[in-house]
Amino acid sequence: MVPATCHSNRPAFVNGSCERCYTRALRKSRARAQCHSSKPEYVIDSGVCLSCYLKDFRSKQSSSVCHPERTEHVIGSGVCQVCYNKQRHSTLPSATCHPEKREVKKGSGLCQSCYDKKRREEAPRASCHSDKAMHNRTTGLCAACSLQKNRYGVVLTYGGRCGICLNDLQRGTGKSAVDHDHETGRIREILCGSCNKMLGFAKDNVSVLQAAIEYLRRHGRG
Repeated sequence: MVPATCHSNRPAFVNGSCERCYTRALRKSRARAQCHSSKPEYVIDSGVCLSCYLKDFRSKQSSSVCHPERTEHVIGSGVCQVCYNKQRHSTLPSATCHPEKREVKKGSGLCQSCYDKKRREEAPRASCHSDKAMHNRTTGLCAACSLQKNRYGVVLTYGGRCGICLNDLQRGTGKSAVDHDHETGRIREILCGSCNKMLGFAKDNVSVLQAAIEYLRRHGRG
């Protein structure tokens, strides 16, 4: 992990800047939209923000023949997205594994369920659990043992306790999380999913959390 020049405790995203600083600088560099001066223009020299751009784009689309209240999904198709997907699905050949289902990938001969099952079985095994597929190639761990969408290079370890409620950490997406300071990006401790969400909903505001404690005490939960 290469540290960012703006925040040494965060990984570099583009041009040495962390993801947050790069996104902030990109927004500031954009010209203001003429429709809403508080928002940046979505397309260069368009003069309109994202909401107005999409609204104008949808207004120029033709109505579908199948459902006039909807716009056609593909120019010239004359059908909405639902009917377009239905027509496309009907042209797919039947799967050899389950003839009543359609083939999910051309040449595979498998339906969606069997195709996903085959991919899981043929995937490399995780170093932590040989019966599970490897989720993260860098760590070699399965999905339950690695932190999904982790930007800090931290791998969740189990067998410990939550830094707040002291309950044992559990495996599974959303059941444990690496808590970090949203201002500095500094990693604090490993928390259970409930405590991590509690801090997130309170926006790390000590006054709000103290007020919640006093509230519970007033109602006999102290």
